[in-house]
Amino acid sequence: VMMTADSPPDFISKIERLLDDADQQNRMAKRGRAYVEQHFDWHSCCAPLAELDQPQDVYKHENWQ
Repeated sequence: VMMTADSPPDFISKIERLLDDADQQNRMAKRGRAYVEQHFDWHSCCAPLAELDQPQDVYKHENWQ
């Protein structure tokens, strides 16, 4: 669920409606969490860092021979 607004008054109106609608708040929260869990899990975020844990990678640098 994504909300868009075309003007500041429209934005205010939509926020006020959201503040009064607990079901909509819960739906947005669940979908937002699901998106973050799917796209920003520990494995995908930290996999590039795990590759730095290989000592031989340090010695491959041409200036360190």
